[in-house]
Amino acid sequence: MYEAKEKALADGVVPRNAWEKAPLTASSDSGDVSQMMPMNLFTAVCWPVGVAPHTWQSCASAGSTIGQKGAFYAAKVIAATAYDLYTQPELRKEIQDEFDAHMHRCMRVNKNKKK
Repeated sequence: MYEAKEKALADGVVPRNAWEKAPLTASSDSGDVSQMMPMNLFTAVCWPVGVAPHTWQSCASAGSTIGQKGAFYAAKVIAATAYDLYTQPELRKEIQDEFDAHMHRCMRVNKNKKK
């Protein structure tokens, strides 16, 4: 995911399918939510590349200006996404249609596994 390991902080936006190359391995409740409604997952830089979560280094970085800038960036992404969804009904429909098609495929696959 971070092709440029020589950088201290990740920068830029990765492609939508980056999870295929570098899956996120943390646990969350997002899997449950994603079965009920369309959802979005993104990350923002709050500590340097190579720092593991749940360490004093990540805590110190998240509490510094690095973390503050990452949180502010995440807030801007959320606000811009909400604005787009609120002002573009055709986008909401496209998202819902994609979700419905995906859920239909998942249900069909799960049905076939039970046989």
